Amino acid sequence: IYKVDAAFYYNRINSYYLFKNSQINNKDIVLISIYDNVNHKRRAGFPKILNKQVWGNYPDEFTTHIDSILYIGNDSIVIFKKNKCIFYNLKDQYSYIPNYNKKTILKNAEPIYISKAFPKLPFRKNIDACANIDPYTIKYSRQYNIIQNIINKFIGKDISKINNDKINKIK
Repeated sequence: IYKVDAAFYYNRINSYYLFKNSQINNKDIVLISIYDNVNHKRRAGFPKILNKQVWGNYPDEFTTHIDSILYIGNDSIVIFKKNKCIFYNLKDQYSYIPNYNKKTILKNAEPIYISKAFPKLPFRKNIDACANIDPYTIKYSRQYNIIQNIINKFIGKDISKINNDKINKIK
């Protein structure tokens, strides 16, 4: 059985990226496979061990295990591992961290704590699942609109204090 530990869809090349935490000779590694969205075939030469040869300027700390990945647009992903994360530009192959105050990025950066990258998130570690909702889903999905309404209702409040009873009353 092939278990996928993280995945995302990259629209620029119309492909799915799948990641699996594994071991070779008792050494922890991350395998990457890329599948074409049109013919659903794996790209030639994959899977590969994720490292700097596969993705330039990829941080060593994230070559042994990843928890989840989020595609954030503009050819970029956020990779999560335990209490740290790193932003990565797929097109130009560099890691980075955003400087929200200056509206700039620091290229070829090392991983940072999730709490520093996302200071308003109520959770600070072990982000083991992520999802990116495309514009078509946003426009045409009733389920997405319900979730968005729930999120909008609680903007500015501590999300960790939201309980299921309050969410069920909104429906």
